[in-house]
Amino acid sequence: MKITLKQYDYSYSIETPNEGCTASEVLSHMCNLMLCAGFNNESVKQAIYQKAEEYEYEDETNKSQDTAS
Repeated sequence: MKITLKQYDYSYSIETPNEGCTASEVLSHMCNLMLCAGFNNESVKQAIYQKAEEYEYEDETNKSQDTAS
C-alpha cells in the first residue's frame, strides 16, 4: 500500500511492503504523514476524535432510523 500526502510543493509518502493493512494501521500511517507535513500533534489528535464522534453520531442516527421503520 502506498499513501501520499501532497501539500503545497511537497509530497510525503509511506509505502508498506504488504497490501493487507488494517484500518488502524492506515490511520496510523495517515497520522504520521500529517505530522511529517508539519501538522501539530494536538491538531491531529483533535481531528481523529472529531471524526470518531461524527461516526458515532451517524451510527446512533442510523440505529434510530432503523427502529423507527
